[in-house]
This record gives sequence, structure tokens and C-alpha cells, in this order.
Amino acid sequence: MKFYQSVRFRLVAIIVAFYLVGAVAQNLVVYQMSSNMLTGEVEKECQQVAEAASDKIELFLQARLDQLETISRTSAINSMNQTQAVAALPNLMSDYYESIVLVWPDGSGLSDQGKKVSVGDRDYFHKAIKANAVVSDPLVSRTTGNTVIPLAVPIYQENQVVGVLVATLKNDITVGLIKDIKIGQSGYALLADRSGLCIVHPDEAQVGKLSLGDLGQSMQMAINDVAAGKSGILEYEYNDVKKWPLHRWSMPAGCWR
Repeated sequence: MKFYQSVRFRLVAIIVAFYLVGAVAQNLVVYQMSSNMLTGEVEKECQQVAEAASDKIELFLQARLDQLETISRTSAINSMNQTQAVAALPNLMSDYYESIVLVWPDGSGLSDQGKKVSVGDRDYFHKAIKANAVVSDPLVSRTTGNTVIPLAVPIYQENQVVGVLVATLKNDITVGLIKDIKIGQSGYALLADRSGLCIVHPDEAQVGKLSLGDLGQSMQMAINDVAAGKSGILEYEYNDVKKWPLHRWSMPAGCWR
């Protein structure tokens, strides 16, 4: 199953920005290197860490979608039988998910807790019911009020889509994939969607509020690069402090439609 192209896997069509706040100045003292030499070393380290981080996220999310697709092919799910679903869904839950929902073509659904839900107005449902596997932008769960990342795959019977299987990934699972990334004394990683809106940040208060495009023209250029599938490093100033964010486009191989 391939990802929906227009979404371009927006969760991980990302900027992995490593903010080296003050790190370069500190290293200048320690290593007595020229700024050009030091920046080169920092850029190399950032690139290696960014590649490893984005690969880690890609593999994790692809594995979750593969798992959902496997589940969607089981008779208890693709029969679209409510009685069978009530018995099967609780056993399909994982620590990664807040909920798993079986959804009928009209958008009505049944959760692993046996509760009736409606996702007919959700963008990910409309894409999945059209035979696309989807990783949604983070949303606020109507049931719990928590931030979740919906994953959705179509359910087939004889090559016809008869429903959608949705799993809502806990946002703290995604945070956990990058929270331990450190570069120098003050460098950190964050994830932003294609618009530049921060969706994972060490400071939770920034999630859904910080827009990288508001940080200046240089950051907007980085967002444009990501949208074009490019990676790079640039320099900008924020609150009179120079920062060097390295941005990396991240997308699982073959995940296009």
C-alpha cells in the first residue's frame, strides 16, 4: 500500500531542525577552530543525526501501517461484521495506540472499547476510503482531548474497499523517537509539517503553536526546500542568537501513489 501523494506523508515530510543555539561559539573556545571549519564539522554531525532520526521515524511509521494492513485482512475485520469486530478490536490494541476503530463507508465507526464514533468528516477517512493508506496530521481526539496521529488503511473484500481501519497513534510515542537527540550542549530536534507548523518539540508548549515560517525568511526557505524534497543547512538569527538548523525531507522509500 502506498501513501497518499497529495498529503506527501505530511507527518514525516518534515524539517528535522537541529538548533545549535550557542554551540558553535562554545566549541570555538574549546577547539580553537575557524568558524568555517567548525561550521563544517557541525553541519556534518547534524546531517548524520538528521538522517538517522528521519530514517528511524520512517521505519517506525511504515511498520505501523504495515501492521494495520495485516490486521485489515483478517476475517474478523474485513467481514465488517459488528459482532466480530466487538470481540476482535480490544485484542488488536497496542501500547502505541490510544484507540483502534473500524469504520464503515458512511463514516460511522466502532472503537476497541465498543463505543460508536463518527469520523465521516475527517480528512484521513476520505482519503483512506478511496484506497489510500494515510498518516494524518496530528489531531485532537474527540473522545479524550489528547493529541493523536491517526493512521488509516482501507479494508478490502475482493479488491473492493468496504471500510477503513483507523489507529490513533499517541503523540508522545512520536516525541519519544526524537526527544533524546542532542547535538553539542544546546542542540535539539523538532518535527514540523510541510507548512512549517511544529508538531513535535521538546517544549510541549510550542506544539501546534510555533510556526517556523514566522522565524524569518531563511526558515521559510527551509520550508520551501522541504516541500521540494530538498535538504540543507542555513543560518538565521532569533532573539539576537545565531542558529544553524539543518532541515531534512523525510519519506519512506516507495511510499508514493
